[in-house]
Amino acid sequence: MANRTLPGYVAGKRNVVYAGDAGRGLVRVCEDGRPGERYLICGENLTMQQLMAKMAAVTGAPEPKEIPLAAAKLVSAWQTFKYKHLHGPLPKVSSSAIAVMSSGQYLDGSKTAHELGYRPEVSVEEALRRAFAWFSSQGKVNIVSQVPQERSCLSDHCLLQCRRSLGRCPSERHFRNEFLETALESFAMAGVSRRPRP
Repeated sequence: MANRTLPGYVAGKRNVVYAGDAGRGLVRVCEDGRPGERYLICGENLTMQQLMAKMAAVTGAPEPKEIPLAAAKLVSAWQTFKYKHLHGPLPKVSSSAIAVMSSGQYLDGSKTAHELGYRPEVSVEEALRRAFAWFSSQGKVNIVSQVPQERSCLSDHCLLQCRRSLGRCPSERHFRNEFLETALESFAMAGVSRRPRP
């Protein structure tokens, strides 16, 4: 969507969970789950329209329009035919993608929450922001987002020093301490004073 190449979407239902939360849930099941039981590691139930709206808000891209299922299948079949027999471009929407979008369902994770105490910690909006930031950092997003970015009070020098610190700290606690020390040193070098508490 961020590259404005998604022509539309097919209506359906989805359960969206942040990958980090899913990993936490899997560990919880392995450690505390009962043998022979099944556990659903869930996030938030959303319609495809709701998910598209959230993605559009994060990426700054226009929200795609809903495409009727029959029309989507027809377009997909035609694009696949051109690709296989007429040396056309790679299909933008495959039949597999259409099947996934249209056959989704809502999930109930109450059993996992009750028995294992698992609940997602990262919202869908935050998960999308993190994913968009990562894809952008990897050069996968070719269009600059129109969403205003929050301005940072850190100087360029401070940000550079903090990034360098990241590679030197194997311990999370050590990293937090060194990050704070580096930030304060960089503030001083840049002539930035800390704001007084109200």
